[in-house]
Amino acid sequence: MRDPDGAAHLQQFVVAGISTVLLTRAYLAATGCPQIGGGGLHIAHVLWGGLLMLVALAIGLT
Repeated sequence: MRDPDGAAHLQQFVVAGISTVLLTRAYLAATGCPQIGGGGLHIAHVLWGGLLMLVALAIGLT
């Protein structure tokens, strides 16, 4: 059965995910955490696992 509030849940999930990434990056920049690599935006090796978890959560929320 479809959840009638699925769109709202999915929107909250996306906002929470983006907020978490931005807050974490801001904290690391503010504390001067050493960076590995070129200093730009680094796409980690866990990208594919994260994308699959995102799909699974989106299916579960809707």
